[in-house]
Amino acid sequence: MRPCVLLTAAPGESKAICRGAACSTPPTRDREPIELSPGLWLVQTGVGKVSAAIAALWAMQTLRPASMISIGVAGALPKSERGSNPLPMRSIVLADACVYADEGIRTPTGFIDMARAGFGPSGLTGMSVRTNTALTAEVRAVLTKDPIDGVALAEGGVATVSTCSGTNPLAADIAARTGAIAEAMEGAAIAHALALNTPEVRFAELRVISNNTGDREAQIWDLPGAFDVLAQIAGRLVRQ
Repeated sequence: MRPCVLLTAAPGESKAICRGAACSTPPTRDREPIELSPGLWLVQTGVGKVSAAIAALWAMQTLRPASMISIGVAGALPKSERGSNPLPMRSIVLADACVYADEGIRTPTGFIDMARAGFGPSGLTGMSVRTNTALTAEVRAVLTKDPIDGVALAEGGVATVSTCSGTNPLAADIAARTGAIAEAMEGAAIAHALALNTPEVRFAELRVISNNTGDREAQIWDLPGAFDVLAQIAGRLVRQ
């Protein structure tokens, strides 16, 4: 898996990973590389697609890793016709694909994504980017060899959004259109940037469920629990 860069979006995620890796100096700003152990680096990107893609390419040029993993928290999407029941809090999600979920046109009859509109993302045939199968298998092996007590491991699509699903109709729409089981804000942009610029670099996305999606006032949150799982994951990645 090494040399590898872990990409987090927000300070809370970075602090949890540093705590789990027994690193006493978490990042104080975006794009500040922290070496967690020999060959394993942490870079905080900032939240959202643009910040994440910029930071990923910066880290690629600066650290020259063989692999990158987008790691952090995510919201569980509701059950869709193609999907399973919503994941419980603290579940770990390994992405098999990162899906651009809200690039498109909202019309009176429904959402038309940019690929269907004839303006799909450069280099993609649809709106999703596959993760690297070998790297995902390596991460899965680490997590199954030393499982975290009481924490489920799921695999499926992760939707990358600019507008988080704070209403039931929006959450249901994202789940139905993408088939994703969780949503976050960076994965597809990082995977896309790497695929176009450095396709030899392996990419994976790993998320921990911190909340459900849907009507904001009715959402259930467990950020402390999700951060604790992130810390335990970091500890396992450092030791592997």
